[in-house]
Amino acid sequence: MHETGLGHLPGVHLIASCPEITLGCEFYHARYYVIEDILSTKFPIDEGHVVVPDSPGLGFSPDIEKIDALSLK
Repeated sequence: MHETGLGHLPGVHLIASCPEITLGCEFYHARYYVIEDILSTKFPIDEGHVVVPDSPGLGFSPDIEKIDALSLK
């Protein structure tokens, strides 16, 4: 799950909260693991940088309809 947006969110917050981390970090969506992300919206990108969400929790909501469609029943 680390290749999904939901998997990236904790890392985004960790890196943003630790000024000691000065190395660049890549976040990518590997299409060979999942075809679609399960977040309701995409990460905002500004000049090549992920914008850290400031809404409650991790900052994004999962797309429940996508999760239902991808779940085994």
